[in-house]
Order: sequence, then structure tokens, then C-alpha cells
Amino acid sequence: MISFLEHFLICPVKLGRRYFPHCSDVLDNFLNEESTDLIFLETGTPEDQQVKRMRFSELKEDVRKAFTKDKAAVAAIASSASSSSSARYEGRGTQSNRKSKQPRRYQ
Repeated sequence: MISFLEHFLICPVKLGRRYFPHCSDVLDNFLNEESTDLIFLETGTPEDQQVKRMRFSELKEDVRKAFTKDKAAVAAIASSASSSSSARYEGRGTQSNRKSKQPRRYQ
């Protein structure tokens, strides 16, 4: 059985992966690199520190690009959902403007 705390932590991660798949991929790749260990990041020569700063800048740019892709994908989905729902409502309006058939009158 999943505890409340596990559920509390897992749900936001699942939602993030669902709505921001590109960002999730970039962050997963970064976290899987061996160079993300805290000890590695805090040690090294000035040249190593420069390389780490450059890598961090690259990561920020990759995340920004991934976020832009995810945001565009969400906007496209919202736009298509909006246009399909408005078409449905427009269809209702045309039905009410049609002449209804008059019932036959028997003499």
C-alpha cells in the first residue's frame, strides 16, 4: 500500500511527466549523468569549474527549449479542443434555424 507521503510525492511527478514530457526527458538525462554528483560539482580546478558552468548553462538552455516545446504542445491541444467544442456549439445553432417539419393535418 502506498503511503500518503509517497502518493503526495508521486502524483506531482506523474503530472509533470504527463504535461512536460520534453522537460522531463532533459532533466532525466541530466540526472543520469555521473557528473551530477555533489562532490564532483564542488571540486576541481578553475578550468573544471568553467566547464561545469558551461554545462549548467547548456542545461538551462535545454530546459528552456524543452519547456517551450511542451508549452506549444499544450497550447495546440487546447486550441484543437476549443475549436472542436465551438464547432459542436455552432452545429446546435444551425439546427434551431432550420424550418421544422409541420405535422400533417388530417381532414
